[in-house]
Amino acid sequence: MRLACLAALAVVMPAQAAVIGGFDDLRLSLTYPGGKAKTTVESGGSSATTTDAWDSANRINLDYVGGWSIPLIGVVVGAGVTADLRKNDTSTGSLEYQAYSGHVRAGPYWSLLETLNIELTGQVGYGLATVRSKAAGKETSDSGGYVEYGGDLTIDVAIPVVGLVVGVAGGYVYGGSKHDLDSGSGTSTAIKVINGNWTVTGLLGYRF
Repeated sequence: MRLACLAALAVVMPAQAAVIGGFDDLRLSLTYPGGKAKTTVESGGSSATTTDAWDSANRINLDYVGGWSIPLIGVVVGAGVTADLRKNDTSTGSLEYQAYSGHVRAGPYWSLLETLNIELTGQVGYGLATVRSKAAGKETSDSGGYVEYGGDLTIDVAIPVVGLVVGVAGGYVYGGSKHDLDSGSGTSTAIKVINGNWTVTGLLGYRF
């Protein structure tokens, strides 16, 4: 009886090892957030909203991502940090927007050809954003809470020989914050910045 049980385990365990798979990645990615920002300015009882593209906009992400699967489909979860850096140049100065946040992500993924993954993930993040205005030789800034959410469709390929993973992603991110900038003489200007952008991302990582 004992020999029969051992024989059954010898058959089942390798089969389970073949069925259950997964990965653990550390990924560095650079994202271009195309699109425009909606800025609402309130001062002296009046309000004005403008929609304009940033002159420069980049997002840098560092993520730890893990996946667990049986053949073809699985679950991917991850956490990371993001630096969102944007700037507009004007005739009198510039407006800079910098947001630093932590985020979590999760969703399904499909494993093809053992080294090719297709991932569909949603994410939510929270952090701190700073608006810095430079105009006519005067600089003023303010920091406030920053919230963002979005999603990505990612295709990545592992290179087992060197342990690398490379990929591309397309997605959408929506984030914003509110600020009060000193206007001088004891007055302030309230600014609300909303970025809702389609994104294109390239990533490079290490698969453990």
